[in-house]
Amino acid sequence: MAADLQEVKVNDCGRKGLPVESVLRCAILKQFRQVSYEELAFYLLDSLSFQAFARLPLEIIPKKAVLQRTVSRISDVTWEKINQALPGHAKAAGVERGQVIRLDSTATDSNIHEPSDSSLLWDGVRVLTRLFEQARELSGGESLPCRSHCRRAKRRMCSIRHTRGRNKKAALYQDLIQVTRMSLSYIEPVYQALAGLRVDPATCTAWLMEVEHYRVLIERVIEQTERRVFHGEKVPAREKVFSLFEAHT
Repeated sequence: MAADLQEVKVNDCGRKGLPVESVLRCAILKQFRQVSYEELAFYLLDSLSFQAFARLPLEIIPKKAVLQRTVSRISDVTWEKINQALPGHAKAAGVERGQVIRLDSTATDSNIHEPSDSSLLWDGVRVLTRLFEQARELSGGESLPCRSHCRRAKRRMCSIRHTRGRNKKAALYQDLIQVTRMSLSYIEPVYQALAGLRVDPATCTAWLMEVEHYRVLIERVIEQTERRVFHGEKVPAREKVFSLFEAHT
């Protein structure tokens, strides 16, 4: 830190600068309390506990500009060395063994409903039915080789939500997966029917691309449901689908 804070040209006159330790402690206060430089300057002026922790020299209370200029000069390399030294010091002092890592992270809300497997399967059937309705409109109202299983899928989803007992839920999940697979099986016949009706090829291709997007996600939902319900696996979060509509979540 001393190397980061050292200035090439410093006049002998004028106010004394902050000690390196005080700069580090002020930076820790700012991060720990999650305050701005302006708020930090106010607390250092107003709070005796802040002044004591920062170990400020007698009658030296830094202003916002001084804090910002000094703390911001601490390089990322220096912070990395500090963070590497802390676990070793804590281990030597008997405070921490350094075997468990705790990360500081930020959780962000995503605009999705609660991602249960049953609701995701129901979403899949519902989306496919909507796409088949679009295909029927593209065909000019012609009959297509598909059926709507929305009512059955929704009933199974609601039954799973209100049923207790692993075996009872497994039977309901089995039926819901079967319904979802039946809906998936209509994709190819419907596309062939559209092609046979001489619908605009570009429109057919756009429809098929959207269907394929959801097909991949729905098949992943089926897979994760079977692994969890029928094989007793704990599916890692990185392998799960949490939403068909916000697939990045």
